[in-house]
Amino acid sequence: MLLATGRKQQVPTYPAGGDPFFIDHVGNVKDLSGFAPPTRIKRSVTMTDVESFSAYVNTYKTEGTIIFASIMDGAASFNCILDYHTKTTPEFCSHSAMFKTIQTPEWTAWLAANRKRMSQVEFANWIEDNIHLFVSPEGSGAPSGADLLELVKSLHGHQNASFSGSLRLNTGAYSVAYTEEVDVRGMCKESSMVLPPIIIGGFKLFHGMPGYRIEARLKTAIKDRKLEIYFETKAVSQMVRECLNAAVERVGELTKLNVLFGQA
Repeated sequence: MLLATGRKQQVPTYPAGGDPFFIDHVGNVKDLSGFAPPTRIKRSVTMTDVESFSAYVNTYKTEGTIIFASIMDGAASFNCILDYHTKTTPEFCSHSAMFKTIQTPEWTAWLAANRKRMSQVEFANWIEDNIHLFVSPEGSGAPSGADLLELVKSLHGHQNASFSGSLRLNTGAYSVAYTEEVDVRGMCKESSMVLPPIIIGGFKLFHGMPGYRIEARLKTAIKDRKLEIYFETKAVSQMVRECLNAAVERVGELTKLNVLFGQA
């Protein structure tokens, strides 16, 4: 009986480039890939920056390697199929590398505060916590780190003042008028405070990408005689898209491959 059963067993089949298998005596296909040396790479990896993604692609790229890219929802996504088809030979497309741009903590913090109205104390605290984000390019008119610290002190120093209005000057800066009590007898003093017209950040928007200049207009509002301060970043969508397009160009430069916009 054992000899008869043995005669019914099929010889394993080793297809070119595929996984070995055999068909048992009742016609079921049995995969033997776990019992034989691998015939191809079957792996999908995810990288976290342009340099690592490109290095992996360069290590394993073949004649048919292709990179697909897309820019959606403020991020660039890359999918490289390393064993893609050539013009003459179909392949398994089982080895791929993926990468999606990741916002830096600095850019996330900046976006969270963009257009958000804050009290003068809240704004002063935000500047103190994020002063490392700011730059003052020559001729820009943006405050330096020292100027920002003086602004913080001024905002804290007048947190109990009563604000009556704000005026935009020809320079684009805002002058805010306020009244505050100066002694215990209830005597008051009227004065004004001039805020810088713009603030400029200098940092990376996405991990592994070059730094960027982020310019924002500083604005004010008076609510219930309290000062509210906020900033509006210029051309956010355009800036993000430029940075993401730069990521696509960088991948092409490092891998020496054409990057196609689309999905596999």
